[in-house]
Amino acid sequence: SSFDEPDFQQFFQALRTREIKHTKELDIDLKPVVEYLQAQGPNEELSSMALTQKLCWLLGTCGFLRANDILCIDLSNSKFHLDRITAVLPILLPKETRGGSRICKYITIKSHDDPLLCPVKTLTEYLRRIEGHDIEVEHPKDPSI
Repeated sequence: SSFDEPDFQQFFQALRTREIKHTKELDIDLKPVVEYLQAQGPNEELSSMALTQKLCWLLGTCGFLRANDILCIDLSNSKFHLDRITAVLPILLPKETRGGSRICKYITIKSHDDPLLCPVKTLTEYLRRIEGHDIEVEHPKDPSI
């Protein structure tokens, strides 16, 4: 039986091991950033630069997105979705691949109870401001897209 295979036995022995090896001990205090974002006030009152910076930080933190991932959000993708509670962001050609093939990855971001810290509300305000502007940006990984 496959239960008697050495690889199977070794796998379950590893699962039973209670020792957990931590690769990094991170002690990150987000309080200063949170206080700064709250002190800036509502999204509607922020400059375009401050709103963009806030949006990038919230997307990076809430969606675990790298700067390059944020740059590759495809708003024209049919699966892009934004409502009051959720944003589904298509990331075109992220660092990850599947079976060696390039993919489009989808990140779902949920709203936050505090409107000053809500990535969905911040994205909504950002998109409201750029609406009607014809913004075409060459994809950094594949200019043919």
